[in-house]
Amino acid sequence: MTCNSLGTAIPLIVTSQTLVEVNGGKTVATDKDCTVANMNFGMCNDPKYTAPAPKPPCMANVKWTKVHEYIDVTEVNLKMLTEESEGICNVCSVPGKIRIAFHGQVATITKEMLDEAPKDIMATLCPLGNIQEDKSKIILSEI
Repeated sequence: MTCNSLGTAIPLIVTSQTLVEVNGGKTVATDKDCTVANMNFGMCNDPKYTAPAPKPPCMANVKWTKVHEYIDVTEVNLKMLTEESEGICNVCSVPGKIRIAFHGQVATITKEMLDEAPKDIMATLCPLGNIQEDKSKIILSEI
């Protein structure tokens, strides 16, 4: 059975590590987040199970590929998952492929972050960011 709908995507629960967080406290998923404890796909979709017997629960055991090769998470060489990562599950008679539907790493820029950013970099990124209002006219400050 193929399910490519973002609406039916399930969350990946990070259990492999608790030390590395990004983007506001989100724990980084790794190649060791690959078991039933990390993903719950519900009932098994293996075609070998046919009616009338009830299907057993999914017992996913995934081998992740396309992981971030250049950065290890912790001393035990965990590899970070990326939006390109794919997992293969060989538990069923027909192997399944799992992809990251949404990586969850969306930047949230705060006013404090903008205030602390180097002015020359901000001027390059947003040349009109130095606009100042002076009474009834607008003055562009020099970059």
